Amino acid sequence: MKYTLLVIILFSTSLSAEPSNNTKPNTSKQACAELSQSLTRNTAVESFCKLEPKLSEKINFMYKKVCNQVLTETEIKQSADAVMLELTETYKTMGEGAFCKKFVSDYDVLLEISSRPSQKK
Repeated sequence: MKYTLLVIILFSTSLSAEPSNNTKPNTSKQACAELSQSLTRNTAVESFCKLEPKLSEKINFMYKKVCNQVLTETEIKQSADAVMLELTETYKTMGEGAFCKKFVSDYDVLLEISSRPSQKK
């Protein structure tokens, strides 16, 4: 399960993230920030495209389990506000149909991956 959720985080954040010049390895704080952004992004897609909150519930569960108290409330709010501003502008520019067509297919892939049972080693 942990590998599946890691794939979700990496795939989800790479879909709309700008290339980074940061060469430092991920820290737990950075990973939790990315998970928080993924939660906000997928919650927004669910809201804008009128989807059930299936993926955001899974990401929220993982966030609470792994990242509880890693980020401050201020860091979470600033990050969520930035993600929402970007997605709201994209939604307004593209319109609902084009926005949902672009983001729902990726959302569906992530939801399918997150629903797979983890494989035991």
